[in-house]
Amino acid sequence: MAKPKYNTWIRRKRIIIFLVISLSILLGAGVLASQSRYFWLLGLLSLPFIYITVVLSVTYYQFSSNGGGYQAKIHTLVASQLRQDHKHVLDIGTGSGALAIEIAQQDSHVAVTGIDSWSKNWEYSKQQCERNAQLMGVSEQTRFQKASAAKLPFSDNSFDAVVSVLTFHEVTSVQNKVALINEALRVLSPNGEFVFLDLFRNDSIFGDLSTLTATFNASTVQILPLEDCLQLPAILRSKHALYYAAIIKGVK
Repeated sequence: MAKPKYNTWIRRKRIIIFLVISLSILLGAGVLASQSRYFWLLGLLSLPFIYITVVLSVTYYQFSSNGGGYQAKIHTLVASQLRQDHKHVLDIGTGSGALAIEIAQQDSHVAVTGIDSWSKNWEYSKQQCERNAQLMGVSEQTRFQKASAAKLPFSDNSFDAVVSVLTFHEVTSVQNKVALINEALRVLSPNGEFVFLDLFRNDSIFGDLSTLTATFNASTVQILPLEDCLQLPAILRSKHALYYAAIIKGVK
């Protein structure tokens, strides 16, 4: 039986690129082994690339369904933060549709719309989302649409819940993250619920966290550091992964 394909947040092409660079430098060191000065120089030059390759590979394994399964655990965590009485849910940055499908599976009465830019930099596609939804038996509950988180193609108050996982920090076209998040809240109906997970504690991206949340167009806001909600392995607690991650949820 065919299984859904959910690509991880770690792009395999990045792992391959750093692996090729590492091997190329090591190969050059091997060729110049007789010239000790260049051999050691190239050996030292290869270390950062080897380190990045190892970190990316282990992180990919921890996120993947064949490894630690932490990407699925995070999606389940975010979905569990929602009440079970929603009719229309928006998933911003749906990727391969995993979170949208998870929410649809939890409640047969909910309709979920997943949007993404599906740019060439990522290993996702709209077709992949639709196939995954069909395989999981929720194709009638889900709809996937190409769109930008910076300008959502929906009218105000279109959804009674909005979710997003690790998307806002990737939107480079909008430097003002408050404006970006308030765009997500714009399409949320009054008293609607939102659950966002991102690298919110990285002030180089989002600025001061309390200042960020104070400017949300929402009536209540709660901040939950990810490590308080889910036990993570050491590699995922590093600054190269989810060290800055937190859930911000509340009601508009």
